[in-house]
Amino acid sequence: RSFPTKMKNSFVIVFSLFLATIAMAQSSRYPEDTGVNSDSLKQVFQPMVAKWREAYHTKDATRLSAFYAGNSEYISAHVPGYICHGHAAVIANIQKGIDGGGTIDTLQILSANSSCDMVTLVCRYVGAANGQNVDGRSLLVMKRIDGRWLIVTQITTVKE
Repeated sequence: RSFPTKMKNSFVIVFSLFLATIAMAQSSRYPEDTGVNSDSLKQVFQPMVAKWREAYHTKDATRLSAFYAGNSEYISAHVPGYICHGHAAVIANIQKGIDGGGTIDTLQILSANSSCDMVTLVCRYVGAANGQNVDGRSLLVMKRIDGRWLIVTQITTVKE
């Protein structure tokens, strides 16, 4: 009689450990809240955004290459088909904007959110495009890849 009770207790303990292991694995893979608020993220990423702007002002888009992932994409109404796929196409599109007289006078993070190895930054940019003053917004979706934060998706919009 004591053998089945021991067996039952062992099963309960092993099963409980199994469930606890699954719960811990899920909570570490998918945290609901990283504990980092938007203001803290803005302070962390504003220097990177400033460096992006400085690189843009060199008028050589290849200097922006280090900010983008290999599979990056750029989405805008000013791009044929509304989207550029791939690092080379994104950089070429940025160079086209620079060659067309594009400037970015201000680039400021308005809000930021994070989850695991992903960050989203909503930015305001003020500058010029095609001889027109612009006040637009840009959404940067960034991913930590090999310890570096890289832009995987950039979406821009300008009020027409």
